[in-house]
Amino acid sequence: MKFPNFFCIGVQKAGTTLLYELLKEIDDIYLPSKKELHFFDTQEYNKGWEWYAHYFQDASDKKSIGEITPSYILINDVAEKISNSPMQGLKFIVILRNPMERAYSHYVMRYRKGEEEYSFEESFQLEKDRIEESTEAYRKYSYFKRGFYSTQIEEYFKYFNEKQFYFILFEDFVKNQDHYIGEVCHFLGVKKNITIKPKKIHSSYLTFQDKLQFSKLNKRYFWQLLAKGYPDMKNTFKEELREYYRDDIKKLEQLINKDLSIWLQ
Repeated sequence: MKFPNFFCIGVQKAGTTLLYELLKEIDDIYLPSKKELHFFDTQEYNKGWEWYAHYFQDASDKKSIGEITPSYILINDVAEKISNSPMQGLKFIVILRNPMERAYSHYVMRYRKGEEEYSFEESFQLEKDRIEESTEAYRKYSYFKRGFYSTQIEEYFKYFNEKQFYFILFEDFVKNQDHYIGEVCHFLGVKKNITIKPKKIHSSYLTFQDKLQFSKLNKRYFWQLLAKGYPDMKNTFKEELREYYRDDIKKLEQLINKDLSIWLQ
């Protein structure tokens, strides 16, 4: 049976789809045709290892086999499940995004799917109660909780060595895709056989009707929404969120040894 030797475990709304598309262009890397398998964070886990292995049966002699499922960093028991798996010598890629921007992108995605009826600010006040309603609600509406990256990473560090992880900042990745794919290939021990042609990040573009409806939930956005495909969050609320995440960002800097001061500007 073939299994992955690397995972991209997150985070959601931070370019993992872009990473998936670019890594599929590398000759020595195999990724399943389905991007997110959700084996370790759903009931599929109970189907066993033979079932899981069928996703990778076409990997042939590829040197590096991977899975990209962003929710693996969020769900508490996934790290332990992976550590108890038959897979050895695993490597982990983690793309991190400014938690305020990530939360807002997540919110807009849910709005576009017709799954959000509250404003972004209201969703902040409601989150604690909403995500306790069900597992599905936790996945859908944990806009802000997902931004406490240090706790999620520490959970993985309980089971795996820090040297098994490669951290990328979303803001850097989207600007210099070829460079970071080269870095990922080096981390995975495979040859980067092509020059990557940059791709556009998947956007949360709003149609005209979306904008009109969205502006009813988010007052003061009307003219801004007419002019732009992706609305900005209110500056006053952004400042509130910056303080909300400040301590965790500082802790994360020490944890992954990266300067994250740009997130606090």
